[in-house]
Amino acid sequence: MIRVRMADYKICNSPERISTVGLGSCIGVVLCDEISGLCGMAHIMLPDSTKLKWNNEEGNRRKFADTCLEDMFQEMLKRGYISSNAFYTSYAHSPEVIEGYLENVDAVFKMIVDINARGKDVEAYLEGPVCHSGFGRLN
Repeated sequence: MIRVRMADYKICNSPERISTVGLGSCIGVVLCDEISGLCGMAHIMLPDSTKLKWNNEEGNRRKFADTCLEDMFQEMLKRGYISSNAFYTSYAHSPEVIEGYLENVDAVFKMIVDINARGKDVEAYLEGPVCHSGFGRLN
C-alpha cells in the first residue's frame, strides 16, 4: 500500500493501492485513468499558494492545491495520463468514461485560467513542446 502523507502526492499503477489518512480539514484529490491503470493522489493542506508569502525554494509546493496539482498533472503526463490531444466519443464509451474525460478537461482549463489570472505564461508550466494535432483549414 502506497501512503500519501500530508502535503504530498504519490502516483501508482494498477494493481498497486494508494491511500491517505487524517484528512481532517485537508483536501484529498484523486485522478485515475482506467485504461492505463495510472492513479495519482494528493493530500493538500491549503487552497492557494498566492495568498501566502513563502519562498519557492524553502516552501513545500505540495501543501497548496494550485502548485501541488500542477506538479501532479505534469508527473502524470510524463507517465502517459491524458497523453492524447483527441477524444472521440462513441457508443463504446460508457457515460462514466465521457464524464471522467470532461471533468479532466474542466480541471485543465481551470488550471490554465488560474495561471493566466496570476499573470503567468501557461507555456512556462509545460515540460515539453506544445502539442500540435496537425489540424488545418480545408478551404
